[in-house]
Amino acid sequence: MLRALRTCVLFRLAEYLEQEPARKKAAAEAQRAKLEALERKLGIEGGAGSSSNDDPQVAGRKHRFDDTEYLEQSRELVDNVKSAVTAG
Repeated sequence: MLRALRTCVLFRLAEYLEQEPARKKAAAEAQRAKLEALERKLGIEGGAGSSSNDDPQVAGRKHRFDDTEYLEQSRELVDNVKSAVTAG
């Protein structure tokens, strides 16, 4: 009984492992389609496969947030909350 159960589990594991490349390919395709849909929605030309460096909007590019007034207000707000919490 235990040997038959072990054999069944091993058989299912082997099937699962054989289907892994197809699952990975399907997941990658779904991710690519999702990224392309998002790029279309945002109006970004080219896509992830494009390697043109002249396009200023590239998916995944990080942008620096340089609003010093906002950053100063944010720090001040955090300091005020900390002092209020410690004051009780």
